[in-house]
Amino acid sequence: MTLFRQTEKKHMQYFNDKLNAEYQQLCATIETLSRNKTLGILSARKQTGKSLIALKLATEWAKMGEKVLLVDADFSCSQLNSVLNVQDHISLGELIHNQIKIEQLQQYIQSTSITNLDIITAGKHQHLSSTDINNNSFLKIIASVKQPYDKVVITLPPILSSASIKIAQALDNNILIVNNGQTRSNDIQHLLSLLKLGNVNLLGYVMNNID
Repeated sequence: MTLFRQTEKKHMQYFNDKLNAEYQQLCATIETLSRNKTLGILSARKQTGKSLIALKLATEWAKMGEKVLLVDADFSCSQLNSVLNVQDHISLGELIHNQIKIEQLQQYIQSTSITNLDIITAGKHQHLSSTDINNNSFLKIIASVKQPYDKVVITLPPILSSASIKIAQALDNNILIVNNGQTRSNDIQHLLSLLKLGNVNLLGYVMNNID
């Protein structure tokens, strides 16, 4: 199911723009399909525009009055900290790498300049393995942050180059980002097969960079 076709190609440049009606519609579509809290943003491989779409969705919900947490779990291509001008050493990577206790989780949640929007950044731990990301502590982190937030939006590592499908399985719903002209059709078919095999809840896909 196609949820949205993204025509904007300017990278990460929107904070001074008016509310994007297309993203408002995408938020409304997701709300119609599911009222659950956690939403995974998936891709087959890198550079699909996943971070931008996750951030825009989180921002739109925050502007609607929802209390939103954005979790950057894509260690392979972390960039949300620089976009939102927050620290990257207080991060999800530190939580997982140092096996920080859940009781200390609040210290790793940072507020942003956008009202109602908080973030847990990925950090600089690009060496974290799929096993690290998929361990039970990460799933406990997600379970812990659900209570105080209306929405939790999570960017995941590219599915085909990681084992992050276990995270997607634990989330209420997921959407797939497809980069027009870059994401190969055989990658999409392979990914969809993996998601189906893993019983991952997939709402649909967003087609990015449509001319």
